[in-house]
Amino acid sequence: MRIIWLDYKSPLLENHMIRAAIKILSENDIGINGSHQAGFLVPKVFVNQGLFQTLPDTEINPRLRLKFIDLTDGSEVFLNYIFYNNKFFGGTRHEYRLTGLTRWIKNHGLKPGDSIQVSKISGFDYTIEIIKKERRPKTLSEDSWIALYGKVTNNE
Repeated sequence: MRIIWLDYKSPLLENHMIRAAIKILSENDIGINGSHQAGFLVPKVFVNQGLFQTLPDTEINPRLRLKFIDLTDGSEVFLNYIFYNNKFFGGTRHEYRLTGLTRWIKNHGLKPGDSIQVSKISGFDYTIEIIKKERRPKTLSEDSWIALYGKVTNNE
């Protein structure tokens, strides 16, 4: 995965720098290849750098229900943020995932190559935005996730 370091300005808060990530959707993400993927893998660098919070490894598969504001229509989207951590309990998994997007993706008619951008506004406040393939900047790679880092002004 290639990480791009950029300043990104929130569309909601003028002159307020935030962190965000863009997920370029694959056929697997959309579900058109028959896969039954358990949500998007969240790169650990996004947890380590504060886009998502660290979840405890003392309980099996801890999770949070996160609220995202859909910038397309202003609706609320609730997603599951899960730390699959059975490695600490005799298994092999040790990964973070964001689940619960299947219906939202289908309702918005997203296709492979389209992207979603998740942005952290504050502690547990997020936005989600659609970037159609034809509107995506040509400078973005075809990597699965692209990190957008900015200065955060609220002591995070």
